[in-house]
Amino acid sequence: MMTKNNLTSNLTSNLTYKWKLWDGDPSSDRDKYIGGSDAGTILGLNPWKSPYTLWCEKTGLLTPEDISDKEAVWWGNYDEEGVARRFTEKTNLEVQRSNKSYYLEEYPFLIGHIDRKLVGIKAGLECKTTSSFNKTDYENGEIPSTHYAQCQHYMLVTGWDKWYIATKRDNREFHWALVNRDDEYIQALLEKELEFWEKVKNRVPPTIDGSDSTSETVRKLNGITENTEYDPPKTIDSSIEESIEIVNSIDEQIKVLEQSKKAYTNNIINWMGNSTYASSTNWAIDYKPIKGRTTFNSAQFKKDHPDIYQNYMKQGLPTRRLSFKRIGE
Repeated sequence: MMTKNNLTSNLTSNLTYKWKLWDGDPSSDRDKYIGGSDAGTILGLNPWKSPYTLWCEKTGLLTPEDISDKEAVWWGNYDEEGVARRFTEKTNLEVQRSNKSYYLEEYPFLIGHIDRKLVGIKAGLECKTTSSFNKTDYENGEIPSTHYAQCQHYMLVTGWDKWYIATKRDNREFHWALVNRDDEYIQALLEKELEFWEKVKNRVPPTIDGSDSTSETVRKLNGITENTEYDPPKTIDSSIEESIEIVNSIDEQIKVLEQSKKAYTNNIINWMGNSTYASSTNWAIDYKPIKGRTTFNSAQFKKDHPDIYQNYMKQGLPTRRLSFKRIGE
């Protein structure tokens, strides 16, 4: 692994910045490089994708979901030109579309497909669209950490000193911000990206964490189909036995906490009596009646209309259920 001193030396004197014309779809060969959108994931900043899931995609174990036709993605690509034009109107900084892939000669797998280049200066523009569900405080200069990492990655592979980011939120807000080059951040980012790529090349997975992304990936990789051939039984090793003990212990703690929660909740309900509202300096309680749900009585429908019922039955996909028990109990 590279030391910080080596990284500093490389960043200041030994990196060679290159570019090549790009006429393809960056999403078509994402398993061959690390791009700007991967930077935040590698740093563990992406709430939607874990380093483990990204590693599975880069190694070919998992095919990334094709999101090109999703409305948010399609409109984001469509609106990119409008965001760039609005940025120029707001800042008087002229931009141009770039069809180049920027990369480091020493690390050709580190690539930047940039949205726009500013005319006459060594700086780039990243165009974003988002919705009101995104609570980032753009008005006060806040930038999502994944977007910040993306801009620093682009400055790593271009050698440029600043990057602008312009964001349209719904059709009501427009914000732009300047991200200055942070060599200390870039040093740490480069080290993480090199470490990640070594894991990809050597097919050594990152830590399997408890994120939703990793959970979904693990289940996809270990799912079943009609043609699944099962492996023979395994012998539990010490690391898996430790994991089982920890899971079992956590389950016991959850049971205790759930019982405690129910006791305190029952106490509050009993105290409220027939009141529908209560308040104090710190809290407000609503205990209003809610209309009962309307449900479909499938059992009765099956009894009255068995032939019709069968026409609407659908077999779900097969799944696997994990369980374990202590031997001797």
